[in-house]
Amino acid sequence: MKDNIDIFFNNNFRILKIVAENQGVFKNDSFCPLSQEEISALSGVNRVTVNASINLMKKEGFIQNVSKSRHYKLTDEGIRLYKAISKL
Repeated sequence: MKDNIDIFFNNNFRILKIVAENQGVFKNDSFCPLSQEEISALSGVNRVTVNASINLMKKEGFIQNVSKSRHYKLTDEGIRLYKAISKL
C-alpha cells in the first residue's frame, strides 16, 4: 500500500473520498450510485479528470465497477487506504 500512496496527493484522494462517503447498500451490494458527472460536480474536477482518476484507481486495485453498471465501489485495499489517508 505504501508504494501506491503517492497517486493520492492530488485530485485522486478527493475523488476516492467522494466514492467512499457516498457508498451505500443497494440490492445487497455496497456501491456509490453517483455518476462521473455527479462526482465531477462534487469534487470540482472536470469529468475527463474524474474518468482518468477512476481508471487509475481501478488499475491500482482501489476501486472496482459494480457488475455491468457505471457505478463504483471501493475494494478492501481502497477502504484501507481511504481510512489511512483520512487519519493524516
